[in-house]
Amino acid sequence: MVNAAFDDDVKGWEGGIITSVCTSFENLDGKGHGTKIETTSMMPHMIFFAHPWRGGLQWKIDALRYRQMNSFIAVARDRDTGRVYPSPDDGRPIMDYTPSDFDRAHILTSQAAIAKLCYIEGATEIWPFVAGVPPFVRRQQKSPSRQNGEDGEEEEEEDSIDQGVNDADFAAWLKTLERADNRPSATNFSSAHQMGTCRMSAQAGAGVVDPRGRVWGVSGLHVADASVLPSASGVNPMITTMGVADWIARNASRELLALKRKGSHSNA
Repeated sequence: MVNAAFDDDVKGWEGGIITSVCTSFENLDGKGHGTKIETTSMMPHMIFFAHPWRGGLQWKIDALRYRQMNSFIAVARDRDTGRVYPSPDDGRPIMDYTPSDFDRAHILTSQAAIAKLCYIEGATEIWPFVAGVPPFVRRQQKSPSRQNGEDGEEEEEEDSIDQGVNDADFAAWLKTLERADNRPSATNFSSAHQMGTCRMSAQAGAGVVDPRGRVWGVSGLHVADASVLPSASGVNPMITTMGVADWIARNASRELLALKRKGSHSNA
């Protein structure tokens, strides 16, 4: 995530959520892995749960700028996977997942892109959620003073044209961000829309369920949610999940109907 504050009120809690998306970074490796840059929900718990901590007073000062803030996320379609396995002690499921160097590099690239977008839009302060990277604070740029022709006094011209991302201060800060170490747990990561923990496969050894959602080796058990997707879709998967669930449910319904008919014939 990246938070940014502006001079004017944004009031990001008004209107819809996640209304804009940038897809320029969704294929960073040429194989469909990368990130989507999105605006996020501007509810306080969403943008402040991991806002960079520099002390209690400073955090409160930052929070006072809430009405002037906007927040952005880099949603990664990760290439590398984790695993879910039963505890050897009591059989409870254990999740083992750490973002890989490969996937974290994509996230960091996208956070730098978000920072550029915020700067161009006039952000006066930018907070990347990356350990060890301070916020960028924009300084008002002044053009060189000129001499008054009448009395020889120096006059300060009006604010110069903004240099954009070529601003030396911003460029130096951006290099710090791009070289940062964003490994957990120093850097926080959020996970949403988990997929693929019961992945669908054509062979029993390659997944948990078959193409109709039936659990391999277990009779009468189906799984019909985002866990059956073979890999991360890279998008908010509501429509995809609904489609897959509908497909599996229809197949399960046909199988149950067939069993019912078979039972009726046997009784007859």
